[in-house]
Amino acid sequence: MCYGQSEDTPQERLGHDVENDLAAEQHLVALLAMWLPLGFCCGDCEHFMDCAETVDTHPEQTVCDETPSRFRLAGRRQKKR
Repeated sequence: MCYGQSEDTPQERLGHDVENDLAAEQHLVALLAMWLPLGFCCGDCEHFMDCAETVDTHPEQTVCDETPSRFRLAGRRQKKR
């Protein structure tokens, strides 16, 4: 399992109730945009070496340091939209 993965809901990961807190909801949306797909870690991304050189990124991380996430599975070509 990658570092930081759990069965917790996004609200539980933030540690507080976000239903009526606009600032927390905006933070949650930004955080969701940075999470990697379930089961993948930074080390699985084709950009990992670039990130490791510029920021303190570890291969076990499950949240991208870039917002929105730049995650692209290494070794697979993805279609441009």
